[in-house]
Amino acid sequence: MTLTRFIVRMNQHIHDNCVWRTGVLLKIGENHALVKADYECPGVFAGLLCRRFSWLWHFPQ
Repeated sequence: MTLTRFIVRMNQHIHDNCVWRTGVLLKIGENHALVKADYECPGVFAGLLCRRFSWLWHFPQ
């Protein structure tokens, strides 16, 4: 699945219309997630922010 398809599927969770061509900020409940594609270093970065912890992942292609 491409990032743009992911953004379309998650459109009900987009936080404050914060979406751009290569990424999106999502809010699900009280949690926020940043999902961003990086075309210089192929892959997708995902960050999760919630009350107790924060995580950052990189999913290489």
